[in-house]
Amino acid sequence: MEIQVYNVEKFLDEDVIKRYLPGISPYRRNKIENYRFLQDRALSLGATLLLAEVIEKYGIDEKDVTYVTGEYGKPRIKELPFLEYNISHSGTMVALVYHDNKTNNDPETMASCGIDVEMVKGHGDRMADRILAPEEFAIYKALKNQNVSAANAFFTREWTRKEAYLKYKGTGLDFTSKTVYEVLELGKLEKKGLYFNEIKVITDCADYCVAACSNVKDIKDCKVVKY
Repeated sequence: MEIQVYNVEKFLDEDVIKRYLPGISPYRRNKIENYRFLQDRALSLGATLLLAEVIEKYGIDEKDVTYVTGEYGKPRIKELPFLEYNISHSGTMVALVYHDNKTNNDPETMASCGIDVEMVKGHGDRMADRILAPEEFAIYKALKNQNVSAANAFFTREWTRKEAYLKYKGTGLDFTSKTVYEVLELGKLEKKGLYFNEIKVITDCADYCVAACSNVKDIKDCKVVKY
């Protein structure tokens, strides 16, 4: 299981984006072009390049692959059915996690993974109350009364952990479920066969929390990619 993150600031230029489009698959190219805002197009391009780098390890060009989607819209690559991957982006940061299931063809035991990246910033109490369990919300409120920055960091970390878990499950994002808190409660993860890798990425403009969740233990350290 490998994690990669990439800052897409260099792609915040329409001419730069246009130069990459001819070498990208129709599916990913359409995703990029359909975004209204430049920043979203830059993020989508960055995600495509990270994924293309992984696909090339198998001797295939990204522009030649076929994407298919599962029941809940999670995309897969038809030519690489054993490749499990997940993508997230926030601010100017893209994160990718992937795992090669080539030696395991059993759908019941194949590795799955989910990832989330979020910029550390302030959110209203209504958002925090929706994302956090009551026990977590109480911690968040206590921190906010003492140190707003610490409260923002706590909230963002919990948010990324929950979203990474829900994306690992692949059944849609439902933060309201009490089960999410119970599953992620500290000290009980490995007993449930879950493993996390969490990092903080610091840029000149913002800090980010990244969390990856999987049912396999060999999650490698995060790689910061530069193009």
